[in-house]
Amino acid sequence: LCLPPSLCRPLSTVIHQKAGGVILFVIRFLNSLNKQGHLVYCLESRRWTWDLEKIKSERVSEDFVVHTTLQMNSLPKLVQIGFMSAACLGSNFNASILGKTIEDEEFDVCSFLEIGKDGGYIEESGLGSFSWTHDQIQQAAYDLIPPTQRESFHYQLGQMLLENSTNCEMKRDALFFIVDNMNKGVDLKLDRNQKTQLAGLNLQAGNIAISTSRFHAAAEYLQTGISLLIKDSWIQQYDLTIQLYDAALEAYYTAGQFSKFDAAVKQPLTHARCFEDKLNSYHNLVRYLTASGKSEEALETCLSVLKKLGEEIAPNADIKSLLAEASCVKQMIRNSSIDDMLDLPKLKDSHKIAKISFLSTAIRCSFEMNQVLFAIIICRMVKLSLQHGLHSISADAFSLYGALLTCPIISDFDESYEMGRLALRAIDTLDAFMMKQQVFLFFYGSIAHCKDPLQGK
Repeated sequence: LCLPPSLCRPLSTVIHQKAGGVILFVIRFLNSLNKQGHLVYCLESRRWTWDLEKIKSERVSEDFVVHTTLQMNSLPKLVQIGFMSAACLGSNFNASILGKTIEDEEFDVCSFLEIGKDGGYIEESGLGSFSWTHDQIQQAAYDLIPPTQRESFHYQLGQMLLENSTNCEMKRDALFFIVDNMNKGVDLKLDRNQKTQLAGLNLQAGNIAISTSRFHAAAEYLQTGISLLIKDSWIQQYDLTIQLYDAALEAYYTAGQFSKFDAAVKQPLTHARCFEDKLNSYHNLVRYLTASGKSEEALETCLSVLKKLGEEIAPNADIKSLLAEASCVKQMIRNSSIDDMLDLPKLKDSHKIAKISFLSTAIRCSFEMNQVLFAIIICRMVKLSLQHGLHSISADAFSLYGALLTCPIISDFDESYEMGRLALRAIDTLDAFMMKQQVFLFFYGSIAHCKDPLQGK
């Protein structure tokens, strides 16, 4: 107020008592006093004047949120709707998305944003992006929605945004706003089509969350999607159901939600129409069993799946079987250069891709349990790559086979080194960057020192 403390003290004392010293409350209370004419600037005396008695009699809620909500209630109806919608979009929101959530043609986004900024409710945080000046102000705006109408308000807001968004906008910006709001209306009496639509949206959101490593959020979206399925969904909504369970198992496993995983995995393994539709579930089941310390059960599951895929491996194989497998691989790569092997076609057969994937998983299960079986699986991976085409997993297979050739019963160090070099080059050729760590581990840890001097680069 630009006045001496001695003149302001009576006013500041009253305001401090009423606002509790909370700076946001103080600013908001001063603005309300100015609007009511209790605190005004006098042009004659060129200073602020106030009516202390009226200010003392002013009733103020002890709760800042309640007080701010009461102030917002005095604003025009369309502005209130704008605040309610913005509050549902979160602590940050985009102006274009906000405009798509309100059906009334008279609502003007630019005018609303100016009112919000002038009132100190929101502030611009980037090009076209806005944020609330305080989380309590967002809560005050949200409290404008009657509690009994909040579920339907959220659902209608999400539905409106869905209808007004293009496919491109859905993928880029709006999907999570749509799903987060519509999910808050799952307890409403939705019809079958609405539930199916929302389950599909949760599947999309869950898949995107998995791809960006937000596994806990993905698990929530996918769990909600599953809860929206009808009782006979395995018959009438088969594609949606199998996709939801496949994605959910991935999210549950990666998020460490093993109790949910254990309950969900039985569904696709029981109800999937064909063996191929069970492969993702089996893959996640093996990972879950391994992570739970049940390596023996995980290996049994892997070998069972491989048998059904046409790749039978005897669990009790001996050294003689191993040497026969290694000899077979050696015959296949004889007279073939590294360039010749890298020129092999890419593996495209989904059946064969499933094989090499489960062989790779079986390696991790068998390493500590059965060294002979471990080595035989490596040979099978290399054989499959050379016979049917290269896969990113092939780079790992070549490095493992190179390390296998250094063991005492084979001791073919020249061939081992060549397979190691093949694995290193395969990383770039096959875009197998996910395998880089494993390839480096086996090449530099088990192969390179057999040929390169330790002082070498």
